[in-house]
Amino acid sequence: MPLDMTVDIDLKMQINGMSLFERDVEGLADSIDQKRTVKIHLSTVITNDEEKEEFELVLFGEYFEKGGSVYLKYTEVQEEGTVRTIVKMSGEEAVILRNGAVKSRLVFDKNHPMSGSYDSPYGTLLLNTITRNMDRYTYSEKPLNGRLALTYDLFMQGKFLGIYSLTITFKEVKNV
Repeated sequence: MPLDMTVDIDLKMQINGMSLFERDVEGLADSIDQKRTVKIHLSTVITNDEEKEEFELVLFGEYFEKGGSVYLKYTEVQEEGTVRTIVKMSGEEAVILRNGAVKSRLVFDKNHPMSGSYDSPYGTLLLNTITRNMDRYTYSEKPLNGRLALTYDLFMQGKFLGIYSLTITFKEVKNV
């Protein structure tokens, strides 16, 4: 399957180091009254040839809904510095935006290869995802809890990096 190697025009539209989409989502998150604190568990398995790497992270963040989409917003502290992440889930698409010490945009669609980007010290690199599987379960029961599970092929500048399996689970917490 040939990859569409074009870069979305909004990737280049930056204001104060944030894409217009990131800025809009940041503003959206600040204006939502129904933000709920959640405990988030991230699990990533990367398979490339015969090598397998696994990563896990548990942290607190915010959950909110707007315009038929579900959002998770959280901050990671890494060796490189602080990274603010927004995960948007809607229909058959998901977007993961990272800003701060790491800047990237990954888009996932069950039916189409998608383009994204990673800002490196050497410039912006093109990322492509081919989503093999995407399952999203969100329950409105109390306490709120949900899950996003993705399996996708990741390419950077057209080079295959591996098969990624990402699972994000979240559960509302009242007293943090």
